[in-house]
Parts: sequence; C-alpha cells; structure tokens
Amino acid sequence: RRRKLLATMSKRASKDSDGPTDDAAPTPPSDKKLRSMDHALCAWGEKGMTPVFVEGLKGVQQIAFCDSLEYAVALTKDGELRRWGADERECDEVSPNEWNLSSKPLVDEKFKSIQGGCYFAAISEEGKIYVMGTGYLAESSYCPKLVSSLQTIPMQQVSCGKHHILALSETGTVFSWGQRWCSEYSGHGKGKQCEPKLIKKLKDVKISKIATYSCHSAVASDCGKVYTWGSDDDRILGHKENCWEPCEVDFKVNSIKNIVCGSNFSAILAIDGQVYTWGMNGYGQLGLGHHDDISGLCQIPAFAEEPVQSIYCRGTYTFAVTSTGKTFSWGP
Repeated sequence: RRRKLLATMSKRASKDSDGPTDDAAPTPPSDKKLRSMDHALCAWGEKGMTPVFVEGLKGVQQIAFCDSLEYAVALTKDGELRRWGADERECDEVSPNEWNLSSKPLVDEKFKSIQGGCYFAAISEEGKIYVMGTGYLAESSYCPKLVSSLQTIPMQQVSCGKHHILALSETGTVFSWGQRWCSEYSGHGKGKQCEPKLIKKLKDVKISKIATYSCHSAVASDCGKVYTWGSDDDRILGHKENCWEPCEVDFKVNSIKNIVCGSNFSAILAIDGQVYTWGMNGYGQLGLGHHDDISGLCQIPAFAEEPVQSIYCRGTYTFAVTSTGKTFSWGP
C-alpha cells in the first residue's frame, strides 16, 4: 500500500491543533491558527487532500522525503530525527498512531541537516553521514546507518540521487558512491564504485556546492566554475556527450549561492538572487517561457526585478522563494 506524502511547516506552534478523524474530513488550519504556531507540521496525501497537523511533532526546521520507503523525516530544532508515513516496524521507535510517527529520535545523536530523494541522508553536528533507504546504498534499512568509512572526515553537505550519493567535506572535497549496477553515475568513470571514494577529477578544486538527481550531477567551485557528469540525454550536462567523470562546462557564474538538479535539468542561484537554468525543457521546467532544450546557461527573466532567496527542484518542477517572501513554481 503506497502512501504519498506532502508536508509544509508553519512558522509558529499551537497545542490545540486537530488531526484527522475517521468520522469526518479534517478541517484545514485557518490563517489565524497558522500564525499562532511554532514550527508545527502539516501533511496531506493519500489519507486526505486537506492539510492537517501531524500531532506530536513540533519544533520542525527541515523536512525530507525518502521515495524508496514511502515516508518522510523531520529534523527538529533540537537536532533530532523523527519519521512518519508507511507503517514499517523495523525500528522500535515507531508508535502505532495515526501518522506512524516515531515515538523517539531515530538515532541517539544530534543532526544539523537532512537530505531526501530516492534515499535519505543526514549529517550530524559532528559532520558524520547517516543514510537509509532500499537498495545497496543503505542496505534496505528503515533506520539511519552510519557511513563508517567517512566518519573521520567532517561533512558539510550531502545529496541523494537515484543511483548514487554525493558528500561534500568541510574542506571542499567531494566523495561519492553508487549502486553496484549503476555506479558509473558516481563520477569515477565506468567502473563500479559501491563504497565512498574521493572523486579524483575534483581533488584539486575547492567545491562549495553539490547536487544530483537521477542520472546526472553538478557541482560548483568557490570561484564560480561548474562541473557536471552523467548521462547527457536532453543536453542536461552542458556538454555534447555523456561524461562519466566531472567535466568543466563553458559557462561561469560569479558568487554561486546554490546549485540544484531536477529530472534532466539543472539550476543555479547566484548570490545576487538571479536564477540560471539549462537542460531538458519539454515541460517548461527551465522557466524561460518556451519548451526548447538548452545546453547553455540561460537567465530566467522573471527574476530580473525580483531576486530569489532560495530554490528547490523536484522531478520536473522548480520552486523559488524571493527575498520579499513570494513563492514561484513552474514546470508541467
């Protein structure tokens, strides 16, 4: 039984929020109630299309989804990991409530960031990486497992693709590893790489941001250079052919704030709030007002007078939040 989950966080909290009942459809939270809440969490999906509060989960600062296990994980302000969703009981921490919300933290450690996708990954306050999900990468685990080979190297960012995971150390070096049958996407050439390994092509480059999605990856250096690798279907790499090791593309953005990957396209957020995209554009996911695939970097004109503060890609959709608090989305 599949459970499709969506979630959002309010800015403040309330102890009298109502959850879903068997007798009637849940009442959506009012604007007044949302304004009175403190990082409580709303979710909706197969159990109901109306957002309702996940009871017992407060102080949420970040949310991530694990597609392969059909559940979501929340990072609280106290650094704890809590999950809810599909009723899998491998962990004793899962309680039999309406949301199957874990009754205690998944790991006895404090965390600073989480990342979802086909797998789930989290970085502890000490810089250690924990992963979970189905398949070789996380050994079909429903509980986060420590990546022991990297535990002595403090990490600052992690990104989960369909076939591989990227990890960025605090010193700017990139490690990756992948599934045994698709590990060529990990950036080490066509050979198999099932355990974390430093990407040699980037060892002399200080990387500041990493991103991956399905069959390609993109990273940005601290001086604005961009490197990509993977399958070049639909011009997603900025090269003219497949590349199984990082290759520098022929465009540069000064002061890159973030780089993100969607399904067959990528986007860059510059420090000045401008957004640049390239790759497949059959669904309008590049935000350029047409459907032509683009192999070179293109600036989205809609944000010329509306600087963007944060950007997020998922599948063929892109979301952007501007410095004035407005939210934009585009895609199919």
